[in-house]
Amino acid sequence: MLGVSSQEIIRLPALPLDSDVIFISDFDGVDFATIAVDRSVKAAHMSFFGAAHLDVLIKKYGSASYSAGGGTSGIKLPVDPDYATLVNGDFTIDGYVYAPTAFNFNTIIAGVFANGANAAQSLWAFKITSDTLRFSVQGIGGSAQDYAIALHGMLGGQFYYVAVCRCGPVIRIFVEGVMIAKAIFPVRSLLPNPTTIGLSIGCDWDLTNPYIIPDNINAMHITKKT
Repeated sequence: MLGVSSQEIIRLPALPLDSDVIFISDFDGVDFATIAVDRSVKAAHMSFFGAAHLDVLIKKYGSASYSAGGGTSGIKLPVDPDYATLVNGDFTIDGYVYAPTAFNFNTIIAGVFANGANAAQSLWAFKITSDTLRFSVQGIGGSAQDYAIALHGMLGGQFYYVAVCRCGPVIRIFVEGVMIAKAIFPVRSLLPNPTTIGLSIGCDWDLTNPYIIPDNINAMHITKKT
């Protein structure tokens, strides 16, 4: 390449293969609908429960966004062996979250749940609160243990692009492309049966956590690599 030295050539990272994208949804639909489409190759069925619904008034892209609606609500995706890679492998979760103008909220962006032997070794959640983003894991006795936590600096009434990724043992959290937290999160040595592991959106590993003034989620992607 004329005029460019080998040190100046920028090599872009490889794009994820379709098989590596295990969840993608814009949460398009009509107001208060309880159905949305997973556009990944898995095309998983999303089970809305509680007050979870689509919201056409608050959205970043498309026709709607996901809203937990308050109380015990969320979306559960059925168990799939492919989700086991989110327990002990590399992954990236990214999407847009809306910070309510009333800053008193706590919402799970995405999480992993399981049951049976060693289930407690796998459960984690990517959370947003009124002032922090955090990556939490179920600890001894069922309490949450934060492996990465940072102030997010979000202003109420706006959407923000957020992401969490794990590369080897390192967890990184980003807001608008800027890393705000980094921590060591050991790869799990014990795994539950892969056929018992599922995904949760807008709720944590017990699928019952109540929330106060939940935020909205739009255009979410989950990929089996960083």
